[in-house]
Order: sequence, then structure tokens, then C-alpha cells
Amino acid sequence: KKSDPTPATEESPPLSTRVSLRDAEELLNQLKKQITRTKLEAPGGYQTIPEIVNEGIIIMKGTSMEQNLTQRIPEEKIPLDEDGRSIRELEELLDDAVILRTQVFDCLC
Repeated sequence: KKSDPTPATEESPPLSTRVSLRDAEELLNQLKKQITRTKLEAPGGYQTIPEIVNEGIIIMKGTSMEQNLTQRIPEEKIPLDEDGRSIRELEELLDDAVILRTQVFDCLC
């Protein structure tokens, strides 16, 4: 048996790995379901991002309309899946899956 000249690592799968359009579509569908389920159920709980307050924002400085403002960004609770991935992370994975599907489709043409 001939050995593969490129050793398989986590970064590079074996050369024999093939991804079909069906595989890419299935990945997309699973991620969409995972995102919906995580938004509704938050099986991994929530990641809490505390309120952010920026005080002393001066606009139109040195004019008769100068104002000193405060910006408040309310606390945010981000749902997590059972593996601790946030909705944002899952949406990034979905974006990557869309790119993968496009690349697979382009290879078929």
C-alpha cells in the first residue's frame, strides 16, 4: 500500500476526503436548525455581556451647540448551544458552510 505523501493533520484532511453538494447542503440545514434551536432553548445557558456606559462624549466642541453626552449599551444575554458556542459563532459557521457549498458547486460546473 502506498503511503499518502501529505500526512493528515487537523488542518489538512486526507487527500481522499471528498465533500459532495449533498454533504454541504446537509451541513447548512443542520446549522440552521442548531441556530434556531439555540435561540429558542439556549441549551448551554447564556453568555452575559454587561452594560457598557460611555460618559463624557463631547460633540460639536467649541461651538454654541456643544453637548456632553452619555452612551448606554444595555446588558445582553447571548444564547449558547450545549457545546458552549454562541449564536454569533454558529452564524459564522453558517457563513463558512455557505462558502463551502459555493466552492463545491463551482467544482461541479
